[in-house]
Amino acid sequence: MKVQYFGDINDYRKFALLRLLSEAGRFKIGVCWMLTEADGTTQGAKRGYQKQPDKWRAYDPPLFDALTKAPPQPTIGDLRRIEAEALIAGSTFFNEFTPDSRSGRDSFHGQCMAAFADRNVVFLDPDNGLEVKLPKGRKRSSKYAFLDEIADHYGAARSILLYQHYPRHVSRDECVTAARGRLRTVLPGVPIWLFETPHVAFVLVARPDHVDRIETVVAAMKDRGWLPKFFTKVRAAPFAG
Repeated sequence: MKVQYFGDINDYRKFALLRLLSEAGRFKIGVCWMLTEADGTTQGAKRGYQKQPDKWRAYDPPLFDALTKAPPQPTIGDLRRIEAEALIAGSTFFNEFTPDSRSGRDSFHGQCMAAFADRNVVFLDPDNGLEVKLPKGRKRSSKYAFLDEIADHYGAARSILLYQHYPRHVSRDECVTAARGRLRTVLPGVPIWLFETPHVAFVLVARPDHVDRIETVVAAMKDRGWLPKFFTKVRAAPFAG
């Protein structure tokens, strides 16, 4: 996550989903921002929704009001404010910057695991999403969540929600199907949900004992009218149709 994009439409959907997991699903959430340094631009920031409250505010009014306070060039202080305002009730935040080096990344992961010892859902918020061919420890590997780290969280009795950006060179279905396949290499047979939006997907790798609560969250999304305009689709693996 880059703070320069804080408060954009992806953040609105991201925070709203986390709030619903906390409220309707009664999950104890750990948020790992996976912060990376700013790249000096705001290219790609999507904040136009903030100027259209009639269209967007009703999905989650308290959250909308909080995010519209973010300045055009947000700082880490704006992110800290959201944490302090407890918009995601009862959550624990791990907000260290994500290193590229292998030793730094291993230390980062160990600290994150310890910080979330009493959490049962972990949200991983990398710049790009699930690992690709770039090995851990290489330059720009901080932009990805790695399978071994996800498996560690799952082994600690946590479901994992993962931010997945849609790359330009493959279709959205190809992207999420490939991500599901990679996840299944380390966690065979696990329940997986996809929460789809126009720009990104949120992939939820679920503990079997969490399935009923996740279904309650999906039902709440439908009851609140989030589908198909706020979130375009919710699918369970194998993401057919």
